[in-house]
Amino acid sequence: KIKIKNENTSSPPTSSYKDQRRKKNVLQERKRDWINRSLTYYSTVSREAKRRENGQYVPSKIELNQYRSNFITAKKLYFARHKIKRNQPRHAERIYRKLIDDLLKEQEEEGGSCDHAQIAISTLLLALLLQRQDEIKETRATFIRFFRLITMSSSSASSPTTTTGGGSFEFKECTCSAKVLQAFALFEMKQRNVKKAYALIQMAVKLDSELEPVLQ
Repeated sequence: KIKIKNENTSSPPTSSYKDQRRKKNVLQERKRDWINRSLTYYSTVSREAKRRENGQYVPSKIELNQYRSNFITAKKLYFARHKIKRNQPRHAERIYRKLIDDLLKEQEEEGGSCDHAQIAISTLLLALLLQRQDEIKETRATFIRFFRLITMSSSSASSPTTTTGGGSFEFKECTCSAKVLQAFALFEMKQRNVKKAYALIQMAVKLDSELEPVLQ
């Protein structure tokens, strides 16, 4: 009689298979780390802790689409920061500009409703980058674009009113927008436009009363 040896048909993993699994695990770990770093960075630049404290950011009231939008913005902003660190400011600039355009388009599609936080953060980072590149005209244009956005969308809001040379505007309290106007004021101060700088910082205080010591 011929004895048939019962063999296990499944072969043990080869070294190449183990290498592939190991590489996959490493990539997944890097991806998780990148996401965590992106969200941490976004939380910092968006001043999330302070916005929570002031009631401007309430996670329980945020819809899924807004969470998704915040997540995408976080990754793009962190990627731009990565490019700056690798001495690729032009690439970072393109990322910021494209992100702002996308956010503005998203705002238009949603009927103009926006708390300005994501646009404010992106604008501030772009303006600071342009200043470091000594691009004065582009820096001012970036600030003015945001200024027009908040004055247009806030003109019908029932919030504190402030007045500038062109008329009166009502602003919704927002820490992120206040930081942009503060940076705008500092920029104009460096350009020796003192009156304009003072008017801008007054607006910033309307948005964030904690900036009031700047006026003293």
